[in-house]
Amino acid sequence: LERVCSGEIEAAAASYYERALHLLKRAGMWGAFAWCYSDYQPHLFDQPPLKENPHERSFGLFKSDGSPKKAVGVFQEFAKGVKEAADTGAAWDLSWLQGEDPDRFYQKPLLEIKRLYRKYKEWLADRDN
Repeated sequence: LERVCSGEIEAAAASYYERALHLLKRAGMWGAFAWCYSDYQPHLFDQPPLKENPHERSFGLFKSDGSPKKAVGVFQEFAKGVKEAADTGAAWDLSWLQGEDPDRFYQKPLLEIKRLYRKYKEWLADRDN
């Protein structure tokens, strides 16, 4: 039963990453991080926070024995697409940053990241309409 559930969970995680990476690519992002590189080693399961949160034991792209999970293939395909795009000279569309002063960000980073994120979302909405 554990293997069946584990297989279903791996498939769901791979599907999630596939959708997320597709949306990131569509938004012009050329990279992403997975939540965890690998699952935790079993000898840590009785330690906090894994003892209280067993679901956190297996968020990795790789199993604790080092073998890849299904989501690894999704990241590999994404990386191939990024490399192909870079090799053909595809570039990011940074037009939404037109007129921005990079030094402005460092004056008030928290406010600026929020402002820039709003501006980016507005640009995306206009682009997609």
